[in-house]
Amino acid sequence: MLVRYLIHRFTFHGGGPGKWRYNNAFEQFNEENQRAKPFDAVHSESVALPYWLARRVPNLAVSWHGIALESLHSSIYQDLARKPKEAILPDFNKSLHGAVPRVLDEIRFFKNYNHHVAISDSCGEMLRDVYQIPGRRVHVIVNGVDEDGFGEDERLRP
Repeated sequence: MLVRYLIHRFTFHGGGPGKWRYNNAFEQFNEENQRAKPFDAVHSESVALPYWLARRVPNLAVSWHGIALESLHSSIYQDLARKPKEAILPDFNKSLHGAVPRVLDEIRFFKNYNHHVAISDSCGEMLRDVYQIPGRRVHVIVNGVDEDGFGEDERLRP
């Protein structure tokens, strides 16, 4: 079951774990977009809408909470932490085998999105520098965290 909230011209979709069906959301988007004045902008999580559908949406802004290249970097750094004589895990080799084509696919199709919302400066830099997205189409909106709510736990100090 899709949950929908309509606030002015914003529509949010949600569902229980494993319940997301992009085709249902896209069908609803098309119905609502034709009912009245078309949407000014549409936001989607990067992986929520397949590219073959996303390319049909004008003024689509996609947000990136972790892109394939960041995942590849993470895997490499995790392996570098391995002890010198420790064997390479089979899962690591398997993940590398799939990661490189994913990175190349992302680099090829990311340029087709109108706007990219990165949640960190480093993600924004990666989109501009590696993925070659023009800076005017990359918007960094960092996740809000109240740093005053965090502090060092003195009990954990050596």
